[in-house]
Order: sequence, then C-alpha cells, then structure tokens
Amino acid sequence: MKKLLFLILVISQIFSIAFAVEKKTNPREIKIDGSSYTLIAPVKDAEKIKHNFIKLDEILAEKWKISEKISSTEDKKIIEEQFDNINKLMIEQDNILKDIFQQGYYSHTLLVKFINMRKSFSLSLNKDFERFVQKEIADRKAADRFLQMFDVNTSQYESVFMFLSKNYLQ
Repeated sequence: MKKLLFLILVISQIFSIAFAVEKKTNPREIKIDGSSYTLIAPVKDAEKIKHNFIKLDEILAEKWKISEKISSTEDKKIIEEQFDNINKLMIEQDNILKDIFQQGYYSHTLLVKFINMRKSFSLSLNKDFERFVQKEIADRKAADRFLQMFDVNTSQYESVFMFLSKNYLQ
C-alpha cells in the first residue's frame, strides 16, 4: 500500500513538473555561495528556491557541528541530545526538499548541487549512526533502515531526478 501511494505521489509530481515546464520563462541566473546557477523560474519562485538552497546549506553546516560534538564526546547523554537534534534537522531538510521539489523548476547545476548536499548529509549520518550504535542509542538494523532513506542512491528522489535530467533540465 505504501509503495502504491509513493508511486502515485511520484507520478503526480512528474506530471506537475511536466506541466510547469510547458510554462517556461526565460532562464534566470542566481548566485549561491559564489556559484552561479541557471534557473528556469519566475522571479518570485527563483528567490524562494534560492532561499531554500541557502537554508539547506545552513542545515548542512549545523549537521557538521553536531557530528563534531558526537565524535568528540563519550558522554551518552550528550550523544542522545545530538541524536534528537539530528532528527529535527532531517525533518527540516526533508520539508525544504519537498518544497523545492514541488516548485517544479530546475536546472541541471541546481540538481547536481542538491544531490551533492544530499550525499554529504548521508555520509555524515553514516558516521553519526555508527556512533549511536556503539553507544547503544540506536539498534543496528533500525539504523541501517533509517540511513537507507537518506542515501541518494536509494532515496525516493533518485528516479525522479533521473527522469528530470533526461527530459527537462538544461
């Protein structure tokens, strides 16, 4: 049942993106962290997407700080607190990703940036969850299943990205 609902969600997103692409506007260049990205979006949407990507960068920076705290302490209580902080960050990240995803406007370079952010977050999570398992805060099987959700190669976004890059991205 979950797979069917997920499939329906993915298909509806693909169709909404396809219809959005038909309404293309002139490409607009935005700058994030000194890098330029070409974005096919109306100005108001481009600013929102830019804001979302900047927020994702901030989340990733916060995630690295949490990872440093986890690796530099043996105190189980501190590690448990950081476990909760990571969960909050992951929820926030996914909400932003869904918002970006639902906009339906992408460029290839933004897609690459997005996937690289996701990979970086996933690699950091792997190290953190290894520590959680060592400190018996998380069960190995549950940690592996959880990490798989955030792996770019197995995440719900992968197939949609491949479809977009082949059909709609510059």
